[in-house]
Amino acid sequence: MSFEIPELLLGSISSNVTVAVNEPMNWHLEVTNKMGSTQLTQIIFRIGNLTTSAPNQTSPATTLFSLGNSTTFVPNGKTATVDFNWSVLNVSSSGELEFLKIEINGLQVVSTVGAALGKDFRLFFELWTFDAPSNTFRYYTWLQVWFSAGT
Repeated sequence: MSFEIPELLLGSISSNVTVAVNEPMNWHLEVTNKMGSTQLTQIIFRIGNLTTSAPNQTSPATTLFSLGNSTTFVPNGKTATVDFNWSVLNVSSSGELEFLKIEINGLQVVSTVGAALGKDFRLFFELWTFDAPSNTFRYYTWLQVWFSAGT
């Protein structure tokens, strides 16, 4: 399996993007299946900041706030594209931290993860594959994009 954000690879978005409130961001996540059979995949969207622990090669970031997910079948030898359309709807402050209300693929969520001055947020995209014998999704790999919330 391979997992990427083409806009990041092509340079049409930077690895540390500033997102203005109500600015629509339209990204695409691509999952390529070379596993030998059709795979049921799930991408979990999470938010973190400068100090949160990221996922790694063997462990997801299950302690981080989940913003949502997308599930799709990917035929063997094919690439599935998952739309990730999002925007920051509101930035609110509490002490020295700023928190975000975000809309992702039409659903609104308020993050419990804050960042100083609205900078150094991270979006994590975890790829999970379905394991039929255990009847559960198993963690596979991850991507991240840093961003700041501007006004």
